[in-house]
Amino acid sequence: MEKTAKETGKKVFDEGIKAYEKGDFAKALECFEKALKLKPDSVGALCNKGAALYSLGDCKMKMRDTYGAGDCFRKAIASYGQALKLGPKDKDALEGRRNAAQKLAEVFKQAAQE
Repeated sequence: MEKTAKETGKKVFDEGIKAYEKGDFAKALECFEKALKLKPDSVGALCNKGAALYSLGDCKMKMRDTYGAGDCFRKAIASYGQALKLGPKDKDALEGRRNAAQKLAEVFKQAAQE
């Protein structure tokens, strides 16, 4: 029996959650992007994509990769922004965007000191 796009999207989304919980942020990002191809208006997938990007940015900051970290935080802000267009009062999206913007400011500060 063939799975519907909704079932496949949920499966891929759940795989992303599991990967994120294991700390495999790159795999989580890949899963959330696949889920969004199947359901582009998923606020949950957009927020989780933002969270995965944020966590990847955090890892890059620890490795002193300011360019890579900045890129991740900018993409996280964009993902949370898309989520807010669909759900303007979504608390996870609001908080995630705020946190990613703060981290991006830290990246700029760190880059200026190098």
